[in-house]
Amino acid sequence: MKAKLLFTFFAALIFLCIKPAMADWPFTEDFEGSDEFPAGWAVYNQAGSATWEITSNNNHTPDGSKSAWHNYASGMQDGWLVTPQISMPTEGYFFLTFWHFNGDATWYGKNSVLVSTGSHDPADNEYVEVWTVPEVTNQWVQVFIDLEAYAGEDIYIAFRYEGDFAHFWFVDDIALGEEVDASPVMVVTPLEVEQSVGQTGTSTNRINIHNEGIGTLTYDIDFEYVDEDGWLEVNPLSGSVGANATQIIDLTFHGMGLDFGSYSAIITVTSNDTENPEVTIPVTMNVIDV
Repeated sequence: MKAKLLFTFFAALIFLCIKPAMADWPFTEDFEGSDEFPAGWAVYNQAGSATWEITSNNNHTPDGSKSAWHNYASGMQDGWLVTPQISMPTEGYFFLTFWHFNGDATWYGKNSVLVSTGSHDPADNEYVEVWTVPEVTNQWVQVFIDLEAYAGEDIYIAFRYEGDFAHFWFVDDIALGEEVDASPVMVVTPLEVEQSVGQTGTSTNRINIHNEGIGTLTYDIDFEYVDEDGWLEVNPLSGSVGANATQIIDLTFHGMGLDFGSYSAIITVTSNDTENPEVTIPVTMNVIDV
């Protein structure tokens, strides 16, 4: 009986020793501690010589000095930075937010975020990609990812860098579970458009619909002529814009068959932004002799 109890005790002890570190909820990390990644974080180099490190070369945290980064190197690089295991509650706020900065953006390879509900090791092929971007800029940008689909599960989150002598990537101020305003925020530019066009030709311009919020912005566009009609094309007339993204609206002006002079129209953009649901844009086309 004593031997059986002793075996049970040691088995439980071994289980506790090998059980992955569990993160606090809400989960936050700004890498402002030591020069080593905090307990429970893991780095996996699937390919290449470069690796994830904590650096003082760049920082986003107010009054801070550090961030996580992955440098470029010759040959294909595939580096994973994996969080401790995070136990997601069944209710609450589920947006993963972080700030990131890309150096040498012209040479961008790929950045992505993935989630695993099983193994923390990428070699086990249990991660699912939940975010990536097709292009980047050399500035700090905040990302919002809705992870509500993982409510009630234990997960690992991986920041994956890929590239062959490509860009370098800084990540900072990571948070999951904190309260955020998930409303879309519509910003339309410019607020007035004037375009000249030859009497026998066409010309183009554009407006931009930017979503400064977190939730998906949906929009519809209508336009009406003040005088002569038929000279303006607007495309697309409806759509959606993700967080921190921009939709370009193409405007085509037709001068064919019109007298010299100015022609006016009003473009109206309506959206699901409750604070700014409608924007009107005066449009003027000047038909000139070219």
